[in-house]
Amino acid sequence: MSQKLLSICIPTRNRQGYLRESLSALASQAARIDPAAQRLHIHVSDNASTDATPAVVDEMRRIFPHITYSRNEANVGADRNVIVCVRHALGRFTWVYGDDDILQPGGLETVVRALDEVPDLGLLVAFRTSFDLFLQRPATFPGFREYAAECRSEEHTSELQSLRHLVC
Repeated sequence: MSQKLLSICIPTRNRQGYLRESLSALASQAARIDPAAQRLHIHVSDNASTDATPAVVDEMRRIFPHITYSRNEANVGADRNVIVCVRHALGRFTWVYGDDDILQPGGLETVVRALDEVPDLGLLVAFRTSFDLFLQRPATFPGFREYAAECRSEEHTSELQSLRHLVC
């Protein structure tokens, strides 16, 4: 089997409602653009949920049968669950995807197209927010250093300060 282009890794714990909505959007787009899962891989890492998370994953497999699933025997914490999830990645690129994120229509196709067009890509920032950030979307950078340098540039200093006050 050849390497997949993109693994979408979703760490989760006790968020079956969000996960259902998130996976539904992802699975339907993945099934439409890659029905045989030749290029895309979706993995859910369940951090010892006590809700119906396994049933949600099974339900979404009816839309996109190629979703893989792992379950931690005990809660290992959010950060470690991200690491566990990424270790299951099969793609050249890995997208750590929030279990409460909702992919906009056509979003997965846009990401796949960007990955195809820039084969030596180091970092892709491709999200839509409810507030206006200063980077154009999708923004592509050769690597994280270039992304960080752009964010630190004088032009964006005031926007970053405002954003830090909102977040902190």
